[in-house]
Amino acid sequence: MQKADLICAEYKSQRLAAAEKELNPKQRQALAAGSKAFKEFQAELPVLGEKLLQEETIPLIRAQHKKLEALGAPDGDEEKIEKMLDNMEKATDEIEEVGFPQALVGDQFDQFEKEVEEYGLNCKVI
Repeated sequence: MQKADLICAEYKSQRLAAAEKELNPKQRQALAAGSKAFKEFQAELPVLGEKLLQEETIPLIRAQHKKLEALGAPDGDEEKIEKMLDNMEKATDEIEEVGFPQALVGDQFDQFEKEVEEYGLNCKVI
């Protein structure tokens, strides 16, 4: 279980770093420049958010899924682990379909996160 927690933490960190790199510097610049620049940033945000989602977030979640899947499951827990990973994949497909910003405010990963928490893992996706 420790390996799974480390994988989850690693990929969450990578997703947060990608968001920091893509969005936060532009947001800080816009805030510092004043209301006109901030309005321009707000207008650009849907495009930036969608790009971040499709080019960084979703590929990182899919890579995390593959690494978790490669760990296998403890004897007797195969069905439970398979169900969790299926729910993770389903949620990833859903956020890919709905796009930004719905992907960030939706409940797509709730079932997966509930299952992993009940299993004893710390694996928040969003």
